[in-house]
Amino acid sequence: MELCQKVLQVMKRVLGGESAESKSLLLLGEPGSGKTQAVDWCLQKLKEENNSIITLRARGDMYSSNIECLRHLAQQIAGQLMTSPQNGSFEGSMEWFRCILKESFNRESAVVIILDRFEHFCNMARQTLLYNLFNLAQDLSVRLCIVGVSEKFDVTCQLEKRILSRFSMEYLFAFLPRDAKDVTRILECKLQLPENADSLDVSFVQDFNQRITEALQARLPQWAEDIELGRKPTWFMWQCLPVVGFLRSSLVAPGLPKKRRELGEDAQRRRLFLRGLAECEHLVLLTLFRQRTAKWPRSLSTVLHELLRLVECNGNWNCRFHQLMRLCSVGGCSSR
Repeated sequence: MELCQKVLQVMKRVLGGESAESKSLLLLGEPGSGKTQAVDWCLQKLKEENNSIITLRARGDMYSSNIECLRHLAQQIAGQLMTSPQNGSFEGSMEWFRCILKESFNRESAVVIILDRFEHFCNMARQTLLYNLFNLAQDLSVRLCIVGVSEKFDVTCQLEKRILSRFSMEYLFAFLPRDAKDVTRILECKLQLPENADSLDVSFVQDFNQRITEALQARLPQWAEDIELGRKPTWFMWQCLPVVGFLRSSLVAPGLPKKRRELGEDAQRRRLFLRGLAECEHLVLLTLFRQRTAKWPRSLSTVLHELLRLVECNGNWNCRFHQLMRLCSVGGCSSR
């Protein structure tokens, strides 16, 4: 959560025009440390304050050239603004790109460009795309924030001198969670509902989020060894899916002793099993239950006799007698 707040502060400072020197952010971190999640969370918060923000994304290992990446960025803007570049060259597309960004500034909006796998952009020919994008970011007439995301901590060593000498970037580092508190914050950020959800009742959202927090706290003792091993947040996320099952298994009388909690979990599994039984299977269970309460001698013949009585007395049963016979025969063989 601290990383998210830091990234958000940098973005707000850049898009608000408070930072004239640096309009680029480089987010470095281990695989699975939550870099992309932090960026997505910040974009969501920014759009809540200003829904006119334009977001562009590019992933470095998906392009073979600078112009291919620029065209992909141009297509994303064209899809939002219903316009397209007139010139197919890199210079023409770059000029059109610049005009669109200036137009967005006139409409009191801003642009955020996310460059994932940033190290691959450094390997493109002469780093022309990076140079032009950083040059645009330094233009005071355009509110543009460039966010580079990479797993390589030494990625800046791959940048050309003309980029390092002219443009400065802020650096933030992300690491895998090392304690239960960090794991809980990451999972809460991913699982909890937004408080401003218009389609949901406020009391429901608050109750759901509270239950998520309680379920995570109840599960932390089981994850102690996994946290020490340094598992990625995605591993813990998979343990919480599906969310309904996670809440049921984690919140079965959390205040009771372990033995009673296990009994509660068994009852949950038993109810789920009973819901999946067919009608004829329910009839057999009812018959066995009647024999147990009446303390009759239980045998295959007495079960069949009770089944006949149930079917004769209740003509609305939608099952066939031969199905019951087959079921009892299978049960009788298995019991032997």
